[in-house]
Amino acid sequence: GLVGLALGLFGLVFLFSDLGPGETLWRSPAAAVSVAVVMNTLVKLGLGMYRGSPDFRRRVAAALGAMAVAGTAAGAFVYVRL
Repeated sequence: GLVGLALGLFGLVFLFSDLGPGETLWRSPAAAVSVAVVMNTLVKLGLGMYRGSPDFRRRVAAALGAMAVAGTAAGAFVYVRL
């Protein structure tokens, strides 16, 4: 399940990266992959906040929150610039 999901997402990322920056056909699907990755991170953040101890919640919020922000910024940058 989770391994297959991760491999599927990485496969899509590599597929779109092979098209190169000049291609416009990859922008919308790549944006969809970015949204899926960020949403996956936010779901994990929610589960950690719901099920974790207070110390774990702080650590999860900091780590996964930063990852979600970085993923959103990277996806937006790639979509706008390339």
